[in-house]
Amino acid sequence: MYAHVAGMDAFARGLKVANKLIEDRVFEDVIAERYSSYTKGIGLEIVEGRADFHTLEAYALNNNTIKNFSGKTERLKALLNQYLLEV
Repeated sequence: MYAHVAGMDAFARGLKVANKLIEDRVFEDVIAERYSSYTKGIGLEIVEGRADFHTLEAYALNNNTIKNFSGKTERLKALLNQYLLEV
């Protein structure tokens, strides 16, 4: 019986944490930033199906500099853990 109660407590706590994460828009803003390149320029052309091989080739040849951005995975894990401990 105690394992069942403890399991229910874990699910209830998980639901509270998930609700708080949604209320605080913790991941929505990170996701929007991460995939912002799909809302403009060549990314939008790809999403809308307007980019063909020649468009992509021209883009690649004209843009030698590649900017890599961190996915901030460690920060997100720490933030999730903070919510798990505080809620």
